[in-house]
Amino acid sequence: MHDIVTFLRGFPPFDTADMQALDKVARTVTIEFFGQDAAILNGNATEDAYVIRTGQVELLDDNGIVDVLGPGELVGLPSLLTDMPAGLSTRAAEDVLMETVPIRMSPAGFKAFMAALSGPAAPVPEMVEL
Repeated sequence: MHDIVTFLRGFPPFDTADMQALDKVARTVTIEFFGQDAAILNGNATEDAYVIRTGQVELLDDNGIVDVLGPGELVGLPSLLTDMPAGLSTRAAEDVLMETVPIRMSPAGFKAFMAALSGPAAPVPEMVEL
């Protein structure tokens, strides 16, 4: 768990989280592997935050690659904020390890979760499903 906390602490929004909140998040994380060219979300809605640990992820539309994300970046963020399909597919540009955080909340709950991570140290509401 310490390794997960150390990694997440290096990237926004986790870099400003108090340790209590970050420890709680780290306890829910699972590590997932995606081989090169593997589809990750395919534009589907997600209730999980995917944080790239190693490798790169391509964001694709019908015309090809729109953007490439790397370590510390969140995959599926638009879907988490809107509770709708992301509109872009995602594919592993190379072998990828992802830290998957099961957020499982409404868009308003996700915004409160993000605010709790980036705000001053305070008790974190029960927002992460354990």
